[in-house]
Amino acid sequence: MVAVQTPPAPEASFELFLAGTQAAAQQGRLFAFGEYWLWGVSKPAGQPRLELIEKRSDGLVRFSQPGYFLHVVKAGVPYHIARLFGYWLASDADGLWLQVERPEATSYTWIIGGQSGVRRAHAFSWLCPGCGTALAERRHADPAARPERFVPAQREAVRAFNLDGAMRTCRACGEQHPLAYGLDPKEDLAEEASARELW
Repeated sequence: MVAVQTPPAPEASFELFLAGTQAAAQQGRLFAFGEYWLWGVSKPAGQPRLELIEKRSDGLVRFSQPGYFLHVVKAGVPYHIARLFGYWLASDADGLWLQVERPEATSYTWIIGGQSGVRRAHAFSWLCPGCGTALAERRHADPAARPERFVPAQREAVRAFNLDGAMRTCRACGEQHPLAYGLDPKEDLAEEASARELW
C-alpha cells in the first residue's frame, strides 16, 4: 500500500516547518513546541531505516519506502515505529511522521498534536508477533500533557512488560514476544538496546 498525503494548508506549513527545524536540532529528544510534541533525528546513510507501522482493522500497514515521505496517523490508531519505540502507541492526538532522505543521511521527524486539549491520554500495548493477539496494555493519562511525564511513563511500561515472561507469552499460540524498548536509546539497558536492533 502506498501512502499519499495532502500537503498541509499554507497557513500550517510554516508552523510545521519551524516545528521540524526545532525537532532536528534536538537530535532524539521528545519536547514540547507550542501545541506540538516533537522528536527528530538525522541518521547517516547505511544505518537501518526507522519504519512506521500502522495497525488497522484489516491488518498491519508498513510504510518503509525510501525518499521523501509524510504520513498522518489519526488519533486513536495504534502505531509502532521500528527502532524508535518498542510498543504500539495509541494517543488522543494525531501523529505526523516525516522522512527526508538525502545521499548522506536520512532525517526523521515525529510530531504529535497540533491542537489544544490533546496529548493527555496514551496507551502502550503489545501484540503477539505470531498471531496478533493482544498481550498487554498500559495507559498513561496526564492532564498537563507534558512530554517529560510521558517519557518515564513509557519506559516504566516497557520495563514492566519485559520483566513479566507470562505477559510476554501469547495465550493463543504460545509465542513469546521479544523484549521491548523505550523512546530514548540513551536510557536503554543492554537487553533493550539489543531488542531495538531486532524490531
